[in-house]
Amino acid sequence: MTKLLKLGLFLFLVNPGLAGAQSGANAPSHDWEFALTPFLWAPGMDGTVGLAGQQRDFEVSAKDLIASLDFGFMTNFEARKSRWSFAVDYFYADLGKDVTVENENVAARNPELDMSMTIVEGDVGYQVAGSLDLLGGIRRVSASAGLVADEGRLTEADGGFTDPIVGARFRRDLTEKLWVNIRGDVGGFGAGSDFSWFVNAATGIRVSKLISLDLGYRIWDFDYESDDDLKTLDLALAGFGGGLTFHF
Repeated sequence: MTKLLKLGLFLFLVNPGLAGAQSGANAPSHDWEFALTPFLWAPGMDGTVGLAGQQRDFEVSAKDLIASLDFGFMTNFEARKSRWSFAVDYFYADLGKDVTVENENVAARNPELDMSMTIVEGDVGYQVAGSLDLLGGIRRVSASAGLVADEGRLTEADGGFTDPIVGARFRRDLTEKLWVNIRGDVGGFGAGSDFSWFVNAATGIRVSKLISLDLGYRIWDFDYESDDDLKTLDLALAGFGGGLTFHF
């Protein structure tokens, strides 16, 4: 049962938030510019989790993750004026998956792993060069998981942390319609997680004045330890993602 909960928590820490797949402008505009991006990210994951005094390694494919998802909502909003930018990233997912309890001491009928997770990030950017922004902000990760059955809830675990983050973003228009965006940050520093880092490389095409299609590859890695129910998370997530950006 502990093994199943560990796997569930890792399935949920899929931070597709941290978007930033917005079209790039090489010269700052003195008018407000806004971009709203609903997006999806399906990473493969591997690492180590510690729960209830035990630690185990794990590996989950992107295919398994998609098959387990009941509901997810992911979006990014960015406002930009002159050299300044302000962004908010939100991710919520609800995962329910039928499981088999591999523990002879637990009698449960129709067991299911029930989980939810929320990731919220806010950052402020400043354009220091033609295509380069420096970023600073915070990222909050909250997760809960429980094993439920016909008899009721058997066990549950909750955990979360808030990371300060610093990073940079390179944005460049290659043509009038094609652009590239590379974003990276590091965070934690013992204030939330012990250490975390994130890299996103994206490209997109402007299909109209108001809409662009985005495609990218993201990697997120963090190490977290605490005295809470969720004691250890050592995660690496990597995979392709895509979004649809509305410009106004």
